[in-house]
Amino acid sequence: MRENHAGNPYYRYPDFEARFVADHRELRAAFPHAFMVLEKELRNAAVGLEVLARQNAARLGDGGRLKDTMLALARLRSVRPGAKYYMKLQGFSKLRSDLDQALESHGLTSISAERVMGFARNRQLHAMAVRGSAYPRIMAVAAKRGFSAAIANTDLLAALHAQIARNVAEMRRLFERERLRLIMSDGDAMPFQRVMGYAASDLGIPYIVISHGFIQNPHLLTIAPIRADVLITWSEQERHDLIEVLPPKQAEKVHCFGYPRLTASPMRRHGETLLLVWRPISLEPEADRLVHVERLVGLTAQISEAGFSTRVRLHPKDRRDAVLISRLRATEAVLSEGPLEEEFATCRAVVGLASSVLYEALAAGLPSIQIAETDRDFRFPGVPVLSREDPNFAAALRQYADASPQPVRAFDIDAFMRLVDDLMDRVPTAPAA
Repeated sequence: MRENHAGNPYYRYPDFEARFVADHRELRAAFPHAFMVLEKELRNAAVGLEVLARQNAARLGDGGRLKDTMLALARLRSVRPGAKYYMKLQGFSKLRSDLDQALESHGLTSISAERVMGFARNRQLHAMAVRGSAYPRIMAVAAKRGFSAAIANTDLLAALHAQIARNVAEMRRLFERERLRLIMSDGDAMPFQRVMGYAASDLGIPYIVISHGFIQNPHLLTIAPIRADVLITWSEQERHDLIEVLPPKQAEKVHCFGYPRLTASPMRRHGETLLLVWRPISLEPEADRLVHVERLVGLTAQISEAGFSTRVRLHPKDRRDAVLISRLRATEAVLSEGPLEEEFATCRAVVGLASSVLYEALAAGLPSIQIAETDRDFRFPGVPVLSREDPNFAAALRQYADASPQPVRAFDIDAFMRLVDDLMDRVPTAPAA
């Protein structure tokens, strides 16, 4: 880990990590399994995202998920023979298909393709990880009174610690019975991912993370510490910047094989409509949400003056916020509601605040323009930056919308599979089922 992080978007991470570890040392030592499944939200709260942490706690503290409870208790009547792999790569349809073919050619079958009670087997594994009453109980406390109150309740922590320890042991036995050889996921920070990762580590099963988006968070929330065996980034810039701020043993885990969602030939530009992307608004305090709506609407007016119409694509977290959607519809904003590839196919360019969609548009062959709010905003490689205060905003916007974007390197699946083969060669051979 280098000491000089000038210009690195993740420069805050080392100091944040040191503070977080110090603040939670006693909790982690006393209740390691409980800490494991609470850590993601504790990190959110530690960087000021208390609203998000409590929203997630309210969702995860719902104890009425009867289907998930039944799934966690379900036992398969028959076990498919042979070694298996687990895959959860949401939004990577082409890559998933390619990897399924490659892994099946290696004699592996997908545990994720199996079904239990009509549901994908993945859902059963996720439910098993947090099975029991202690987890929803402590999350309900966190949702109502905050995470400080939740972790102050040592009785709840002790119950959660014991429950998760049992779940880890059950998950380990399932992995052995199913002869699991590989886990491939889009993260390792969610509670079910932590439990699965812990069980896999005990058995020497490799865990590979392909980042679910372009890594932008300055505190590397849900990214670091890297607990998986490998982290795959979307770009060499991310890999380089992560290596600068991570401890050496974690830096060695970071790889890049190109953009993993590249699915088709470059898109053709259509018409005079720009797709406008924005940061999550529903996570902001109420007063700030109104400010964001006003700024978003103001930007659509500014784009209109440049001769373009707009469609607004909300962040996924905002698409469940009925109040926010109602406010935007009242401004006559046109909302993007279709699949992203369909939106790309019917727009001229993509414009907006820092969002992975800007890089996805670039990879799809569309012009992409980032609207900068401050000099400290995250910057995407190959994406031009435009300030709303630029006196030549309209002319610059049209120039960027007409420009030919820089090509993005496609994912090298052959090189990636060589890494997978190397990792799986290290897995202890399990006896046949």
